[in-house]
Amino acid sequence: MIRRMIFLLSCSLLLVSVLRPGGAAQGGREPAVRRIQVIGKAVTVRELLPAATEALTAEEADRVVIRSLRPGEKRALSAGEVALALLQAGIDPAARGLSLQAVSVERAAQVVPSEAIVQAGVEEIERMVSMRPGDELEVTVLIPPKPMLAPVGELTLEAVVRRPALRGVSGRVGKEGFRCTLRYRVRVVGPVLVTRRPVRRHEALSAEMVALEKRELTALRGTPIAAVEELAGKRAARGAAAGSPVTSDWLELVPAVAKGDSILAVTRVGAVSACARLVAAAAGAVGELIPARGIDGKSEVMVRVTGPGRGEIASGPKRGGQ
Repeated sequence: MIRRMIFLLSCSLLLVSVLRPGGAAQGGREPAVRRIQVIGKAVTVRELLPAATEALTAEEADRVVIRSLRPGEKRALSAGEVALALLQAGIDPAARGLSLQAVSVERAAQVVPSEAIVQAGVEEIERMVSMRPGDELEVTVLIPPKPMLAPVGELTLEAVVRRPALRGVSGRVGKEGFRCTLRYRVRVVGPVLVTRRPVRRHEALSAEMVALEKRELTALRGTPIAAVEELAGKRAARGAAAGSPVTSDWLELVPAVAKGDSILAVTRVGAVSACARLVAAAAGAVGELIPARGIDGKSEVMVRVTGPGRGEIASGPKRGGQ
């Protein structure tokens, strides 16, 4: 408590000495304000009082008196506030015979245009979105950001991504940075096959049933199909109306074997192979595994379909109930 009273008393005496005749305010005139511009977020005694450094040691001149200046921020200090800042830094201006005056400190800044911030997000979206030849990407920022103030120096803009979404754009100059939250609307437009007429479930597709159109692809499930050649050996997994886009999610392979078909299945052990006539217990396309039973109807094996009426035994027989 006593120390605090002594400190306040010394500050009061200092303010009186600063404002006495011959000091910063004379003849009732407003004290002159000295303007200072700094690059960093802290101001040292050397920057605040460049003419007084001869009366100070190098260590004292490098002491910080103002902290945490934001880019573009201005702070006005009266002569008394300058004296108080020096006292807090451990320097008694009255004892050193320093002449003080009001100052206006401004931190230099560079303006980051809103277009640059938006473009940083657009470039990241372009890297995130999978595009095919002929696809077009349309990116629209919903609320354009205001220009940002950043510290002076080499600026790096990076997108803030928490997959699968873009959260915003951050900027960094050295160890300092800022963040701007952005929201975009993304549309992908490109070529896709669409049905010319309604298609029934399990109906095989042909070139005459589809047409190539340019559609928005953003909300489609599966991969859009743009080449008629990709329809070969495939059918509709479910019914669709005329004008429906054709995607991989909507297609399935046409079964090479139907349930109840006779299958000539091959089994191989080393260099020895043997054939057996089986009955398919389920339908299957080429490459799929299906259950098949022997002529006796009691044993069951898994057969990999290799073509219409053909297969390869992939597992040994299973007896009923086992």
